[in-house]
Amino acid sequence: MAPLAEHTTVIKPPVAVLTIEFELGAAPITGRLLDESAAAHPFTGWVGLTHALRTALAAAAGSPQHPDPSGRTR
Repeated sequence: MAPLAEHTTVIKPPVAVLTIEFELGAAPITGRLLDESAAAHPFTGWVGLTHALRTALAAAAGSPQHPDPSGRTR
């Protein structure tokens, strides 16, 4: 019988690649977040950055590049 390690499948979770551009010297913190499709999500302030992150991550999670690992349809 073969060792278990030879039959183990490793499933890596999907990742999203995001770029954050900051306006240097801006107060409050200001910039834009670019998602994998180069869509810009502008933000002002820390709450705005949080919203931009959530929006970009939600878009990435629903994209064909990031299928649901459970196999469920979205």
